[in-house]
Amino acid sequence: MATNLKFSITVDPVGYADRWPEFYIKIDDHLQDRGVLRDTATYNFDVSLQDGNHTIAVGFTNKLDDDTRVENNQIVADKAVVVKTVNIEGYELADFIYRGRYFLIGRETMSSNYLSWNGEWRLDITTPIFTWIHETQQLGWIYGKKL
Repeated sequence: MATNLKFSITVDPVGYADRWPEFYIKIDDHLQDRGVLRDTATYNFDVSLQDGNHTIAVGFTNKLDDDTRVENNQIVADKAVVVKTVNIEGYELADFIYRGRYFLIGRETMSSNYLSWNGEWRLDITTPIFTWIHETQQLGWIYGKKL
């Protein structure tokens, strides 16, 4: 069964001069938005999802080695994307951010919402969404669910 869901994702840029991050947002393999991020922005979209497993992703695509400027062993300028909030059907829980994983291209995976290098932050969800929220927040027993 398909369910229409409302999503809202807020992302924050780290950049300077003409060095701003390029990003995208997708659900599963469907692109929702993309562009150059110069200011904090919130992206809203409605998606119809079949019952099952899905992935929300925020990608960072244009980091170069010289985008990180170091002076006196201190980073003085950088380029990155920060996933600030994820709102699903009106629920904006910090746990949504903490459940996400950051997949760096050619590097290890980590638990972080600060995309400091090219890669993708992913949050795996399951629909029906309210069952997933109920289970991930450990809100108790769900009637009719097989144990």
